Amino acid sequence: MLKLPIIYYHSIKEPPEGIESKSKSTFLEPRRFERQIRVLKWLGYKSLHLDQFMECFDTKITPKTRSIVITFDDGWRDNYTSALPVLRKYDMTATIFVIAGMIGKWKTLSGGETGNYIVNEEQIRELIRMGFDVQSHGMTHRRMTQLSDEEAMRELIESKRVLESITQKPVSYFCYPFGNFNIRIENLARKAGYRAAFSTIRGKIHNPDEAYCLKRIPVHHEKGLLRFLSSLYIKDYRRAQAKMNRLRGAGNS
Repeated sequence: MLKLPIIYYHSIKEPPEGIESKSKSTFLEPRRFERQIRVLKWLGYKSLHLDQFMECFDTKITPKTRSIVITFDDGWRDNYTSALPVLRKYDMTATIFVIAGMIGKWKTLSGGETGNYIVNEEQIRELIRMGFDVQSHGMTHRRMTQLSDEEAMRELIESKRVLESITQKPVSYFCYPFGNFNIRIENLARKAGYRAAFSTIRGKIHNPDEAYCLKRIPVHHEKGLLRFLSSLYIKDYRRAQAKMNRLRGAGNS
């Protein structure tokens, strides 16, 4: 068992006017993002690359210094324009899970209210040059459990191939679109050659059999600084663990 928080963001941008609350949770204002990163730095946190996190996971050895993993889902262009400068300012690193089939393209939010561009190939290469990780969020951002084995493997393998051709680095980690997975999808991710995969189940304690459904803590527009810190230090995630157990018990359903 390893206790180490993985946090995840989406878009580092002001929420558009009039957007519904569900879509608003995709956004976090740049000034609030910088405040959170500045506080993490002040508290002595060191950000880890995923390979470093997995070394801790495999050995069950918690780092001696306060550590955190920072991730972003989808690969919005503002991850590059807004988040990257802040993270570099405070000597932090992060992992961007990119939708490989939408690189450089416009993506609308689920409700169709608004959208933004996904990072392009040159921005991905620049992220790599700056020491950031770029990993897979699938090809088309579809719910994996709704796909056949063949379709799911195509999402896993093709996105890996596309991103490796751009980054010239191994793509070893997968983030489930919408956090959607079950044991069948976990097994396919393992078969496709991924070292680990990430869910949206909340928590900071990672059990030895959860390498392909690692827990993360969301950070978005509704979460102020006190709630952000509470999620790292105080919040109890036992209900989320129960949800994890139910999902994994669902098998191939």
